[in-house]
Amino acid sequence: MRLTTVFPLVARRIAALGAMAVAMAAHAATFTGSGVGSIPDGTANASCPAPGVPLNITFAANGLTSSALTDIRVSMTFGTPHYWGGDITATLISPTGISFPLFGRIGATTATGVGTSANLSGTYAFVDPAITTNNIWTVASNSTSTVPILEGTYATTPVGGAGAVNPPAPTNFLAAFSGLTTASVLNGTWTLQVVDNCEMDTAEISAASLTLTQSAPPLQYSYAPTFIHFPTIPANTQSYAYPVVVFAPATNSQNIGFPANACVMSGSNPGDFMRLPDPLSVAPGTTGQLLVQFRPSSNGFKSATMTCTAQPSGVTPAQIIVQLDGAGGDPLPPPNCYDVDGDGVMNPLVDGLFIARLQLGLSPQAAGNNITFHSPRNSTKKVVGFMQERCGYVVPSTPSSQ
Repeated sequence: MRLTTVFPLVARRIAALGAMAVAMAAHAATFTGSGVGSIPDGTANASCPAPGVPLNITFAANGLTSSALTDIRVSMTFGTPHYWGGDITATLISPTGISFPLFGRIGATTATGVGTSANLSGTYAFVDPAITTNNIWTVASNSTSTVPILEGTYATTPVGGAGAVNPPAPTNFLAAFSGLTTASVLNGTWTLQVVDNCEMDTAEISAASLTLTQSAPPLQYSYAPTFIHFPTIPANTQSYAYPVVVFAPATNSQNIGFPANACVMSGSNPGDFMRLPDPLSVAPGTTGQLLVQFRPSSNGFKSATMTCTAQPSGVTPAQIIVQLDGAGGDPLPPPNCYDVDGDGVMNPLVDGLFIARLQLGLSPQAAGNNITFHSPRNSTKKVVGFMQERCGYVVPSTPSSQ
């Protein structure tokens, strides 16, 4: 016989687990920059670099979760061209203050080098070299003062200056921000800082965007209970089926599965417990049940551990582990439901009177008035508990007003 109704305690525990489940959503989020406009000019033409006041373009990141970044993209549009591209440095700054250059002083290989004269005009995006190895220094070498650096997507590169080589190797853009994995630090103000390092040539950033992509959350689930105690039953008698309830959050991308052969019993008495062989597949946002039975092979205390491996691989947790115990023994003797206090005497002025009052519709409290119950059930509460558990008595939901 299967008992598929979840017991109230299990249901409450599962509800709590569901409430604690972290809602994680994998996505790419793009944020539009605020504060675009003219880049303040550098302060001295004859002694570059002489940086001007930075143009700080900000991005209000929100909606990100506690998950690793897998891609970062920064796009900027030079609505008004900058006629000496080697003057410009662009840096991304995280909400926590991590600062990483996207490019800077293109073509400059000495401390005072002025870099490429090729124009920056149009839209340029900067990404990790795992996305592209396009090098803006290489493209700038093929441009001139009258031919803009080709618009497009480029790998991040270091800032030029003393000791730089042309072209430099791309830099590890994504790795610089890999430590930012919690929502509290990912959500906040990111800054694109654009600096003009030399005087005379000016330009305007007319648009900018920041795109942050996070990894997909792992498949996950919760389960309860972690311990099942079976009541004492006669040897070679099969118990009711008790449920282990599995909850899968709605953010999962696929079902969590437990095939018929997914569970193994181990411990002192593995042969006395069994999982019913129904396969289980739990869809995102739903619950399912693994049903467990106890069939003691002999009298005495029995125990085992049930370990069920979840599918697919990589799901968290990898296994359900439930401790099981119970006892084989003689069945309880049939109750004497006419001796409600259990003193061995069916007293008409005690047992009989109490039962008669209940039959007339009185509440248990009213039925017990002026009746002296004897041990072992020497109170109305104990008597009613016995009648409920052993005799099938149902306490009225609305006590009689008599």
